[in-house]
Amino acid sequence: MLTPSESKRLIAKGIVKLEDFKKAFDSGLIILSRSTTTAFIIEELYNISVDKEKYACGIVTPCGTCETDPRFRIKKPIIIEKGEISEQASFIDTLKRMDDDDVFVKSGNAIDPWGNAGVFIGDLRGGEIGVALNFIVKKNIKLIIPVGLEKSIPISITDAAKVSSLKIDYTMGMPVKLLPLPGRVITEKEAIEILANNRVKVTPIGAGGVAGAEGSVVLIIDGEKEGVQMAFQAIKKVKGERPLWPLKMHCSRCIHSETCTLRDK
Repeated sequence: MLTPSESKRLIAKGIVKLEDFKKAFDSGLIILSRSTTTAFIIEELYNISVDKEKYACGIVTPCGTCETDPRFRIKKPIIIEKGEISEQASFIDTLKRMDDDDVFVKSGNAIDPWGNAGVFIGDLRGGEIGVALNFIVKKNIKLIIPVGLEKSIPISITDAAKVSSLKIDYTMGMPVKLLPLPGRVITEKEAIEILANNRVKVTPIGAGGVAGAEGSVVLIIDGEKEGVQMAFQAIKKVKGERPLWPLKMHCSRCIHSETCTLRDK
């Protein structure tokens, strides 16, 4: 059983072990779009501790869909070149330099029964991913999409995207549209299989919980003894990962107050 935070840590561990990711880290370019999962990836890559809440941008809170306070979050995506974080690199210039050996990581907000993922966007430009998609598609840049199984939806991403809209009369938080993403999805299932050297099969059998376990997933791991033990050891290392509490934008600074039904609540 994994809580959402434990899942994020496990997925990050799986991503940094991917051959495509390791190759780009050693000799190419990686862009990590802003998200809490990006913070976990940074910690796994460099064996450091960061303020993970500052990496969040768009968030879902008890009040609804929202975004973090821009005064207290990192200002741009993380750009890594040949293993080193580049503080000065331009987002657009880096995209122009990337090719099919390079990697862009963007967390998802939804995954459908067929393994397709989508992400929320809060404006027609689509934020960072809206800008990046043109480059990703045209230049065949590898898009990796971390998304926890807690974000499973029972219909196709395509159908969900069709009904989602930024033109909403009443919202809990800010209106969002679901944008389908064309890339490699990494959930807890794929992460565990990667960490066990593809010697196990992982099957989700349940979800949800209480007392802090809301959003959890329950998984069955099947395989030969050595592979299962390898997977279980990796999972035990993430147990106890603390929940995240990003600071949401104050209602007085939000431009969506006209549609939000929960303003100042």
